[in-house]
Amino acid sequence: MKFSSILTAGLVLIAFVAIQSWVLARTFIAPRVFTAFEASIEGDTVDVRTPIQGMIRNVLVQENQRVQEDQVLFTITRIVTDPATLAWRHDDLPILAVQPGIVTKVDARTGLFVQADQKLATIVDNSPETMRIRAVLDVDADDAHRIRPGMAAGVTAKFLNGGDVIDALVASVDPVYDAYAKRLTVELRLLRYPEGIETMPLGLPVEAWVQQERKSNDNVVIGVYTWLFPHSRAGN
Repeated sequence: MKFSSILTAGLVLIAFVAIQSWVLARTFIAPRVFTAFEASIEGDTVDVRTPIQGMIRNVLVQENQRVQEDQVLFTITRIVTDPATLAWRHDDLPILAVQPGIVTKVDARTGLFVQADQKLATIVDNSPETMRIRAVLDVDADDAHRIRPGMAAGVTAKFLNGGDVIDALVASVDPVYDAYAKRLTVELRLLRYPEGIETMPLGLPVEAWVQQERKSNDNVVIGVYTWLFPHSRAGN
């Protein structure tokens, strides 16, 4: 009886130590970090194109100018025939900005004859609502499926936030994994936008990473319990 009591106490102690070790592992185990091979600031870019052919009469915008949606950027003059008199006349058509942002390039000048669908300018919108970080992660094939939207991430650069880390989240994951290069592309959304970031040009390189909180396998505890008490059953 005494030996049996000592054995039982020993088994209980072993089980207690195993469970405590599992709890500590869940508490202190370091998260996995997937570092970006390359990362850069991205935003919404759109080309301003003319719907008709004609001559540029007015250029009302210049490079690095901030514009609003539906703001007039150019006017184009075309020659048409008046259906009532059959006389020739000039029509002026305004070309509007299709989104707010900064005009990064102007490809038109006054007096230039343009064809329909010709590009006149480029507008970039990197406001907080549209700005994101595109990151290409170094990820093994076995870990690619672990990268999911909502995971914690971080971004840093000398020109951002004084070089301090900016917290971010994974906004989307490219469904195509590059198995040869072992790389996966994700888009990150910043949780805080440093002052002046909306005026920065797109494509600036940054450092980025994605963090996966690691968890111990719950089956460890179940396995220890089963080894200690092989004849026990759930509910008994």
